[in-house]
Amino acid sequence: MFKTIAILLDYAIWYSTINDYLYNLLVAPYMHEPFLKQYLLNVLIFSAIGLFIFFKVKKLLDFIAYGILIIIFKFREEK
Repeated sequence: MFKTIAILLDYAIWYSTINDYLYNLLVAPYMHEPFLKQYLLNVLIFSAIGLFIFFKVKKLLDFIAYGILIIIFKFREEK
């Protein structure tokens, strides 16, 4: 049973980070196995790191997109 839960949790991890947070919020308080607690802690840590990297990359991509838009509008004004 715990192996099945771990496999399902694995699918949830790769499916989306929202599933990770919902799983940690709804299921984790009722788990009493040390392995599963450590597994859930790893999920929380890695999803937090993943979200941090995602938002940093998103911010960088936003700056690049704004720069491209500014260049395009300045080029259009010169015409």
